[in-house]
Amino acid sequence: EEAIGCEIRSSMDVVEVGRTADRDVPVVADANAVAADAIVPINRVKPHTDFDGTVESGLSKMLVIGMGKQRGAKIAHDWAVDWSLRDMIPEITEQLLAELPVVGGVAIVEDQRDETALLEGIPPEGFLDREAELLETAYEIMPTLPFEELDVLVLDRQGKDISGQGMDTNVIGRRPFAIQEPEPESPEIKRIFTRGLTEVTHGNAMGMGSADFVHRDLLAEVEMPTTLINALTASTTRGVRLPPAVETDRAGLVACLSTIGVVDPSTVRV
Repeated sequence: EEAIGCEIRSSMDVVEVGRTADRDVPVVADANAVAADAIVPINRVKPHTDFDGTVESGLSKMLVIGMGKQRGAKIAHDWAVDWSLRDMIPEITEQLLAELPVVGGVAIVEDQRDETALLEGIPPEGFLDREAELLETAYEIMPTLPFEELDVLVLDRQGKDISGQGMDTNVIGRRPFAIQEPEPESPEIKRIFTRGLTEVTHGNAMGMGSADFVHRDLLAEVEMPTTLINALTASTTRGVRLPPAVETDRAGLVACLSTIGVVDPSTVRV
């Protein structure tokens, strides 16, 4: 509050503001927001880690899952098992826009260096259509690996500040935890070795299940209660499975290289 010069009202309290027409799914929103005179969601528009759709991560998702707090997020991810987020988010977004005083939103698109490339105010009636257009831009300028095929990928750190799934599924080409959602077509990586967590992820190791091997330092940094709550809320328990741990970087590389099949050492791509 001292930094931004205004009061912060934060809680997990939500109220039900409606139910979806076809499936009778409860639609909930933050109690403070519902009681406000105006709501202005702010979020990055970017590819989502769990699914592909015309609208993925952005203003609409911030309304449905962010403003829905833990209960709204849990409801959404539970129903996503049978009713994909690609269909759910637009429908619930339209309902929230009709029921609540959303006066507009601020969309942010970042480039491959995590720097702001575009900042745009969007009126409520333009949320879904404009977000779909900005998502295409986000895909074009997002960070990617410079290779379509790799034998071994070594990551120094993973964390929630890098991606909701610790390591971005769209970058590594793996989505092993999602249910009824196809994996990205590329890149193709045989083995991933992750060495640690970022400091600001605060021990949340969501997504470590995407690695094939991890350094023991990573396991020592894991706060399992936080990680488990994230996994349960998002219904992505496979994302927090524990990979085999190694004691040294050398052991990690040896473990990776000895499990990629018969590959000429002179052609191995790491």
